[in-house]
Amino acid sequence: MPTLGFYEPHKTERAVSPKTGREVKVQCAFGLPDNPVTFLGGIYEDGHFSIMTCEPNRWVRDVHDRMPLVLRPSELGTWLGPRYADLFDRRDVELACRVA
Repeated sequence: MPTLGFYEPHKTERAVSPKTGREVKVQCAFGLPDNPVTFLGGIYEDGHFSIMTCEPNRWVRDVHDRMPLVLRPSELGTWLGPRYADLFDRRDVELACRVA
């Protein structure tokens, strides 16, 4: 699934919401650096769609305990082929993070 990125609420960091004035978890936006599109691995079956998740890599670990399966554009063929499971180790997929 092509996206502009994904958001994760921070495990511990909180801030005051400018909309409500209440304290909320800080939202972190992640995406592939130098790429306007971030691809996420997902499955579709019987009218239902789910984004696959995996262990967080070093860019996400301090924020959340899991992350979507981020695919580089060059990996889309592998995701659609018989060796898709090779892509669940995302430790070397660099992600850019910004506080949203």
